[in-house]
Amino acid sequence: MNAIINISEATRELPPSLSIQIQNSFAPYMEKIAPLIETARSINVISVDQIEDMSRARSTRLALVKIKSAVESDRKAIKDPYLRASNAIDAVGTRLRNELDVVIKQLKVHEDFIVIQEAEKKVKLANCRRDELSKFEVDSATYGLDLGSLSETAYQMILKSAKDEHQAKIDAEEKAKIEQIETQRKEKIFTDRKIELAPYSFFADIRKLTIDTSEFEYSQMLILAKDNKQIYEAEQKKIAADQDAKRKEAEVKAKEAERLRAIEQKKREVLEAKIKKENELKKQFELDEKNKRIKEEETQRNALLAPDKTKLTQLAKQFETFQLPAVKSKEASSVIRATEVMLKKISNYILEKSNTL
Repeated sequence: MNAIINISEATRELPPSLSIQIQNSFAPYMEKIAPLIETARSINVISVDQIEDMSRARSTRLALVKIKSAVESDRKAIKDPYLRASNAIDAVGTRLRNELDVVIKQLKVHEDFIVIQEAEKKVKLANCRRDELSKFEVDSATYGLDLGSLSETAYQMILKSAKDEHQAKIDAEEKAKIEQIETQRKEKIFTDRKIELAPYSFFADIRKLTIDTSEFEYSQMLILAKDNKQIYEAEQKKIAADQDAKRKEAEVKAKEAERLRAIEQKKREVLEAKIKKENELKKQFELDEKNKRIKEEETQRNALLAPDKTKLTQLAKQFETFQLPAVKSKEASSVIRATEVMLKKISNYILEKSNTL
């Protein structure tokens, strides 16, 4: 019942016969759909074990698909004659409207013949005046005026103003062109002068050089710069010569100082080497004396501790190795030789007697 009420609501604006036809066509489908919808709502598959519910879902879905196809087929069948009637109505109405528009337009042209002729005349006059003004590079839209409706007196005033402005523009452009050429000429001269003065930049105040500097002023500036450079170079040569002389003198003094330093250094090295050698000899002598003293003390200790035979043997060696002084005279030499013989005999005597102990 609810489905039929809904259909009635949807078709209430239609003629009663057509509304009843639509209700009768779709009401059977609503009756078939209702139980299937209830069945679909009751199915809830959440497990692979619900085989029966899966089968119900398939059969219900197929039944609904079949009903859907039948509904669509009936919808097209009911709608088709009305759709063709609507298209036919639109086609007839459009054709009648187009034909009426042509006739109405033609009648409007005849009705407004004078107005149209006057408008065409104004358009033609406006185009003519616009073309004439365009020769002087004037856009008619600039004036915000209707050139076709403008009086001849007013137009002639505008035309004269346009001609005057155009000529003034031409004159200004020509003047600007001449001024530009003159400026370029001056700029080239200015650049050439800066290049020429560059080697003398240290000797002239180039800030005084401008694009408007006259030829006379520039020539005086160049002469002064060259003179200043010559004076400067002469002074620099003199300074360089003085510096060279001082440098050579300083080099001579430096060489002499270096030579004296080398001599002093050599003396210091010799003295240091001598002192070092003396210190080494002194240390060696002290070491030898110390070792000798230690050896003598050791010998004395050993002699005290040694047996009598050993002591006598050592005494014999001392007599045999006793150092006698060197002498020059024959008499002294004879005494030394006799002493050596006696020392030898004493040594032999001691050794001979020590062997009996």
